[in-house]
Amino acid sequence: MMLDIYKDDQPMIRKIIEGADTTFPFFPSYALPRQPSHWHKGPIALEDAMVLAKCLRDIPDTEHAFSTYEQLRRERTVKMYDVGRRGDSGKHVTGSLQQWVRDLTTPLFLKLFANPKASDWMYSYRVDWEKNVSASR
Repeated sequence: MMLDIYKDDQPMIRKIIEGADTTFPFFPSYALPRQPSHWHKGPIALEDAMVLAKCLRDIPDTEHAFSTYEQLRRERTVKMYDVGRRGDSGKHVTGSLQQWVRDLTTPLFLKLFANPKASDWMYSYRVDWEKNVSASR
C-alpha cells in the first residue's frame, strides 16, 4: 500500500519503504485544533514544570499561582504551537504536483527556518529559577 501511495515520489522514498520491516500508511501525529482553555490538568513539559514550581513556591494562593503560571506561559506556548502546526502541514503529500512543489521548496524552507537563529527563541530559552514570581490579577 505504501509503495502505491508513493509510486511517483523520489526513488529514495521507494527504497526506504522497501527496506522497512513495518510501515504505517499515515503519519502517527495528532494536532490539537487549538490551545487548551485550562492548563490545570494532565502532563506538562519540563519547562512548564519549572515555571509552575516557581509560581507555587512564590505565590501562597494556589489558584493565583495557577493563573499566574498560565499568564506566564501562554504567549510562548501559543507561538510554539503555531510553529509545530505549520511544520506539520505539507509533509504528507501524494500527488505528483504536490510532491514536486514540496521537493522544490523544502531546501528553501530549511535554509530560512531550520537554522539556529530562526529557532534560537525556542531552544535557548532558560527559566531563571532564582527570580521570584509575582501573582497576576
